[in-house]
Amino acid sequence: MKKIFAVLWAFAVLLAIIIAVSCSKSSSPTSPSEEESYTVTGVVREGNSGLAGVSVLITGKGVNQTATTDSNGAYTFQNLANGTYTITPSKSDYTFKPASATVTISGSNKTDEIFMATKAGSGYTISGVIQESNSGLAGVSVRVTGNGVDQTAITDSNGAYTFGGLANGNYTITPSKSDYTFNPVSIAVTMSGSGRVVETIIATKAGYAITGIIREGDFGLAGVSVRVTGNGVDQTAITDSNGAYTFQNLANGTYTITPSKSDYTFKPASATVTISGSDKALEIIIATKVSSGPHEIPDITFVSIPSGTFQMGDVEGGGYLGEVPVHTVTISSFEMSIYEVTNAQYAVYLNEALSEGDITVFDSNTVLGKGGEYDDRPYWCLYNMTPSYNMNGITYSAGKFGVEPGKENWPAESVSWYGAKAFAQYYGLDLPTEAEWEYACRGGKQYKYGTDDGTISPNKANYGLNIEHSVDVGSYPANPFGLYDMCGNAYEWCNDWYGSYSSSNITDPVGPSSGSYRVLRSGCWWLGGFAEPAESEKLCRSANRHHSGPFNFYGFRVVRRPNGKQYLFEN
Repeated sequence: MKKIFAVLWAFAVLLAIIIAVSCSKSSSPTSPSEEESYTVTGVVREGNSGLAGVSVLITGKGVNQTATTDSNGAYTFQNLANGTYTITPSKSDYTFKPASATVTISGSNKTDEIFMATKAGSGYTISGVIQESNSGLAGVSVRVTGNGVDQTAITDSNGAYTFGGLANGNYTITPSKSDYTFNPVSIAVTMSGSGRVVETIIATKAGYAITGIIREGDFGLAGVSVRVTGNGVDQTAITDSNGAYTFQNLANGTYTITPSKSDYTFKPASATVTISGSDKALEIIIATKVSSGPHEIPDITFVSIPSGTFQMGDVEGGGYLGEVPVHTVTISSFEMSIYEVTNAQYAVYLNEALSEGDITVFDSNTVLGKGGEYDDRPYWCLYNMTPSYNMNGITYSAGKFGVEPGKENWPAESVSWYGAKAFAQYYGLDLPTEAEWEYACRGGKQYKYGTDDGTISPNKANYGLNIEHSVDVGSYPANPFGLYDMCGNAYEWCNDWYGSYSSSNITDPVGPSSGSYRVLRSGCWWLGGFAEPAESEKLCRSANRHHSGPFNFYGFRVVRRPNGKQYLFEN
């Protein structure tokens, strides 16, 4: 019996142990994997240093914990399960970037969650200026990045920009504006305990062009080296077969264009051009082949004309429509030949020009320019007229020009504007402007006629067929400036294109920039010969204007300005 009881007791104890173990296993609420936990660590920085004392809150998946950053700006959250959390830093008087961060744990710890702290209402500034051609450029978008910062500022009317509230650290400044390039493209800036004023950034407008043509006569001149300088640019272009050149990608600003080619001179020697928001096409530059040497001026006597101011136009009234409005003109000092250029003087020039290859003779009675500015243009023509109306006196025979006996000192009247201009330039002289001519004619006394006393009669001038041909220059009294035949004898070419007067006061006017007719002044021996005497006299007034195509033939006189100044030939 005892043996049976012992067996039963042992069985009961074993059953109790089995039940206890079974109950222990069935009471476990989670799997082993669900018991695992993870950490989230990070740093809060101000500039390049950790910021202590920042309260960092983590929420999500039933968690709501707070940690405080240590002296290195570090924070840690432990015992976190898999899931998504939000981390939010806070500290009085500070802002943070990002303001909060989302973190997802999935089987591993999360590290290096960094926040950038900025002291509100403090920090340092970066400032600078962007310039275009020495002036501030407005409207440039300037971006600062780095150290957790990404901000944009727009330059003001002075080209200035400023970024404030920046912590110590490294930043990059980058400008941008449509159609502009910048030098430098960006600027690296390090903030270390103080604000920074950075170097000036230079903006360049892309896409503007300067174009032009260089001509020798009517034709483009190839192979000319053309240099553009200014505004930080120094480039060279070579003219093509049409004489054309182009400079591209130039910014707004002022430039100087200078041509050069061996054995050539250029008018103008250089040109200044200002780009301001559009392409520029320059005036034509004229190339002239350099001759063998300077030319000695023939026996021409000059008189000095002082500077002064006068009333130009029909001051006296009763004139012609083209002589108004009367306007005030100021003329700089110059010298003028006291006589019209004579047959003898012009014949000397023709022989010199012929020997140098500057002219050619066509059909023994017409001189044409050869090469240069006036290529193939008529200079002089031998009129075949009845003896009593012979306006010439220059002859051509056996390859040489001469003058009929007795006509050596007659004014050279069969000369085109081109022939007159070429003569003047050959000797380093020029034709007078229309304003210079009228000022000189009035003799400094506002005379109605260019005579000794401002009146006209057959004893004072050769006009209206009083004598049926030209007479020797200087046959009548000079005007108060010492100039002869400013009234009658031969029509005289002026440099200007013919055009309407302006009513504005003006200094040293040069006339229109283009036209169809060149100005003539003085009247002549035959003008008004079949009209009433009063009408003949009217045509010889100081204010009287006449005009003709530059291919026609008349007389001229020359001027010499300070420093040899000449006005550019234009077609």
